[in-house]
Amino acid sequence: MKYLGSILWPVCILILLFGLSTCELFAPPRNDTIEVKLAQGVPKDSTVAVDSSIFDNLVTAYPQEGDLVLFAPSSALQGVQTGDAIVIGMSAQTPDGLLKKAASVETEDGWTTVITEDATLEDAFEDLEIDLQTSFDSNDAEVAFVPSIKGVRMVRGIGDYIQFERGKINIIIEDVVLYDEDSDEDTKEDQILLNGNLSMEVSIKFKLKLLKRKLKFTITPQVENNLEISSSLDLGSFEESLTLGELKKRVQFMVGPVPVVVSPTLSLELRTEGSCAVDFRTSVSASASFTAGLKYEDRKWSTISESDSDFSYELPNVTGSLEAKASVVPGFSVMLYDVVGPSVEWEPYLRFKAEGCMSIGGISDGDLFTYSWALYAGHQINVGCSVKVLRFIDKDFTFDIPIAETTLISSLLPPDDITASDGEVGCVVVSWESVFTADSYKVYRSQEPDTGYSLIADTDGLEFTDDTIDIGTTYYYRVKPYEEEVGFGPPSAADSGYAI
Repeated sequence: MKYLGSILWPVCILILLFGLSTCELFAPPRNDTIEVKLAQGVPKDSTVAVDSSIFDNLVTAYPQEGDLVLFAPSSALQGVQTGDAIVIGMSAQTPDGLLKKAASVETEDGWTTVITEDATLEDAFEDLEIDLQTSFDSNDAEVAFVPSIKGVRMVRGIGDYIQFERGKINIIIEDVVLYDEDSDEDTKEDQILLNGNLSMEVSIKFKLKLLKRKLKFTITPQVENNLEISSSLDLGSFEESLTLGELKKRVQFMVGPVPVVVSPTLSLELRTEGSCAVDFRTSVSASASFTAGLKYEDRKWSTISESDSDFSYELPNVTGSLEAKASVVPGFSVMLYDVVGPSVEWEPYLRFKAEGCMSIGGISDGDLFTYSWALYAGHQINVGCSVKVLRFIDKDFTFDIPIAETTLISSLLPPDDITASDGEVGCVVVSWESVFTADSYKVYRSQEPDTGYSLIADTDGLEFTDDTIDIGTTYYYRVKPYEEEVGFGPPSAADSGYAI
């Protein structure tokens, strides 16, 4: 193993109504949220650990067709040979560290030119094991937030109207322009605006066993969103994707004299799509938690997923017609040196659809319910791993984990007066009251009152006879209304029945 210089040892979501102003610090920064349970390995003899002070001696360092070229006095690059892995730790010039391979080395008149190419961990280490657990916290001095657009900031502490809990990432969104028809930020009447706040508690676990060819990456976030989207224009269709910002914390540990840099990263992206005419404003609060990740073992990938969510809302106010879907998408990844490795992207979204409406929010003072409208919630989890930094994995891996969309509320009310017969011969007769605007009804059955329901019938009537049952067994029935323009409405209450 070669070594140059001295090694240093640095150890929607759709829309929520909320008014916020400036915030101030309330607690000293923390830096105790990274736990490296295991960090050990064996560097290869051909690995060159270069101190970051080399950049002080470089005449130039520039990319050539994507590869880094180092041109410096030979004393600064002494011992580097073609095929060597070059490793540099965290520094002002290389905040995520650097892992490269010397593709060619030329020395002339006391000057050395090294053309580098991408390297893998296997190029630098005979073996490497990492077991890391960390969390993100706004009050952690190691967490750096880089906003990508105007109006997004991370809050370290307490605001005038809201106190953020320690142990969480707290993001304020103020008048972020999702769409601007004339591209003039001073004219507000043609814009779609987003306001609100996000609060996230995030735990990340990362394990790597290089020689045994094992990798595991999981994230467990709990997210609360309070966002509002609003507009006053006839827009037609729209689709926007904005990067709000990125949070990153870095940890460096030493394997012998070779620095290893791992950087858990959280990126935030806002996605909106739909169409609208005239005015709309809507408010929904959402909280969700999940565990997601991926594992590579025995040359096979497997995914990890578990989720739970809860949504509360106020009835939207719309004049005209609208279909809109919006989500704030957290993306979680672990960077090995400056290369992204495993990643998880979670897209919790809210979708609202309304047709032919005057105002939604109650029937009073001339307000009219739209003939069809609905508010939906859903999730999409995407996991993946780039193999650029890991040779033992054959190819990049990506996998989508969809979670069924749920109707939160709609103009379709749940059917009333559902009744399942008791003691009919050979069948159970299920009946219910009609729902205004419903085109048809879906009938569901279970042997438990609260879980395990499966679809058994689709009918446009108000009664269904179930003769596919076991005599004497009690069954529970629920009914959902369905309208072509809206989709499913909420289910009815359950009622039990049995046959003799």
